[in-house]
Amino acid sequence: MPTGTTFGVFASFQQGEIGSGTPASGSAASFTPNYMYNEDVHYNAGPSYSYAPIKYWPNNQENTISFWAYSPYTTDTEGFLKIHGTGTDYSNTSTCIPDIHFTSDGKTDLMVTHLDESAPYVVKDLSKPAVSGTVDLLFHHLLSRVVFHFVKVEDDEDVYEVRITNVSIQGIYLTADHPGDPSGSWSDWSNSGSLPVYADLTPDDLTDNLVVPKAPGTSAETDSDRAVMPIPQTLTERDNAAIVISYAVFSTSDGSLLNSKQGVFPIHGLHDGWVHPAGWDQNYQYTYNVSIKPTSGGNPIVFSASISPWSDENDPDNYGYIPIVQ
Repeated sequence: MPTGTTFGVFASFQQGEIGSGTPASGSAASFTPNYMYNEDVHYNAGPSYSYAPIKYWPNNQENTISFWAYSPYTTDTEGFLKIHGTGTDYSNTSTCIPDIHFTSDGKTDLMVTHLDESAPYVVKDLSKPAVSGTVDLLFHHLLSRVVFHFVKVEDDEDVYEVRITNVSIQGIYLTADHPGDPSGSWSDWSNSGSLPVYADLTPDDLTDNLVVPKAPGTSAETDSDRAVMPIPQTLTERDNAAIVISYAVFSTSDGSLLNSKQGVFPIHGLHDGWVHPAGWDQNYQYTYNVSIKPTSGGNPIVFSASISPWSDENDPDNYGYIPIVQ
């Protein structure tokens, strides 16, 4: 995980070996967070994972502890975690893996831990080990990831400079629900709104913005801090879902402002021919390539797009660890 990542851990202590009893020990149906409830774990450089107070393994090796976690950590789970299939807030007496009620701000990378393929078993069902050790947790991205690459296309010499002044995604759902199982799906979308992509730019100061390089060559692109992470959703049903790009064109000879433009581009039209043409899917990255051909008057913008998996189980950034001692 990247340095500074936090995650909240829930753990259920159950008597008996894994799979014993009804419902089975270690199953989602028997998961009650009576051993850890929203334990705040921090990842620091080193690597080092820390939380307080430290937890200890139970003495009886035949007892079971099951773990589930989400990231990033929040102190207030009221309204965020819900009893599965209900609108009731989750608590340390609830018996299930919680559902998540989430509103995207575009920058929060919401993740939950992997559930075993032999569901309903939770990812980690452990009894007391022979020596102190760590509980390794595999996290999965629940959101989509959107990035932009910009290039300037000129037929003549470098006579124009293009600067991006603002980029946003508008007319999309910002709030929805997802089960704590990462293999589940989003539902109950609401709260239509916009997500800023280049929120750090200053539209009123045209000299303090992103200069678009000439193609061919390195594109001006969003780095990890500028990637936006919306809730996965169907876009073909969202006629007003669009990418809004504002930019200015300057003369390279004297630095004068020639014109400034704003373009509004429906998103669903950009996905034609994709494997997932209807919209954004969970744990996929969507790259929008934007070519701007500047002139002293109009400035045509041409889009192309691509899709790729965001990450997989082999990505070390998806793992977190909890130290538990004897």
